[in-house]
Amino acid sequence: MMYNKPIDTAQTLIRNQGQNSKNMSGTCGLCQCVNTLRLAGVSNVTEDDVINVALSCSKNTREGLDIYNPDPDERGGTTVASRREILSRYNLQTDIYQIPSNRNKAVSYLAQRVSSGHGVIISVDAGVLWNDSRYLGGGHAVSLISVSASGDRFIYSDTGTGQIGVISANRLGQALTGRPANITKSIIR
Repeated sequence: MMYNKPIDTAQTLIRNQGQNSKNMSGTCGLCQCVNTLRLAGVSNVTEDDVINVALSCSKNTREGLDIYNPDPDERGGTTVASRREILSRYNLQTDIYQIPSNRNKAVSYLAQRVSSGHGVIISVDAGVLWNDSRYLGGGHAVSLISVSASGDRFIYSDTGTGQIGVISANRLGQALTGRPANITKSIIR
């Protein structure tokens, strides 16, 4: 038993990052902003739209995008603060949740927020999430879109792989980087 209708929810989301006119491939956080906005009912927003908003944000947000980096995979970076700023430009306010060292506590809190209808963007270690040692230590943003009633399984949107994945609560705790998460202040679905 999962919260909401994850299959229906997944159909409204961007699946693959890097689908923009700026030749930016490292746009996982930007795409998760799009996905959060779509979950909140802003159905026509695109990756290009969010990039353009990010380019009009504060110096820190703009510099984080690293748009002049010669490697497209390195272009498009975000932080929890830049995602918060971008979403606020769409009048969607987020709290910044500091991930505690007790990962079980963090996962329980995230499960509660997802099950109550809040949007959640987290930072994970791509190598742990993908079970691929080549990416260990690599920061990556994903959205949690559903959780089981028992809180032991999550469904997440991963624009890096183009997949809607299922992860155990234990594995999610291992994948969390310790970087803060964005959680919408309002219920969005």
